[in-house]
Amino acid sequence: EKEKTLPKMNESQLEDEFIRKILAILGHSYTVQAPILSGFGRFKIPDYVFFTNDGAKGVADAIRESEPEQFYRSAVGIGEAKEWKVDLDNKPSVQIMTYLKFGNARWGILTNGRKWRLYCRESRVDCYYEFDLLNNLSDGAEGSFNYFFMFFAREAFVPGPGGRCFLDDVLDGSLRFAKQLED
Repeated sequence: EKEKTLPKMNESQLEDEFIRKILAILGHSYTVQAPILSGFGRFKIPDYVFFTNDGAKGVADAIRESEPEQFYRSAVGIGEAKEWKVDLDNKPSVQIMTYLKFGNARWGILTNGRKWRLYCRESRVDCYYEFDLLNNLSDGAEGSFNYFFMFFAREAFVPGPGGRCFLDDVLDGSLRFAKQLED
């Protein structure tokens, strides 16, 4: 039934009825609509700013207005949601990369509810990991959800004792593998 109703929702409805529920399942602690100061005194406003846990979110929220740069220094990711029908290439991809650049977060999630993408601040705008939630979960395969969960859950973004998170390690492994193929 969701397959029929989700494409008809506007962005706000989709976030309320679907995306935020997925983010809750993934365990994310986040603040919504926190402005980032970008070039020329302009503000950009991502939909979500992710934190390691509710305690870190609370500390960041307390300084959000008074110290916006410090607010973003404690973020582990930034998220942007679009309507179901929106193509995530071009403008949305540039938008999430802009948020990562000015928000100082290394990792970002861009989604239209169906497709979920991971972006790294140091990568190119056309370099991302994508998971098509509808195609991969429509067969009810538990393994597909586990795969999605592994890459998009809060734990994937949270740095360990060495300051690196799961996504950092996966990216490094992918780059090493690409280099081996190239050689």
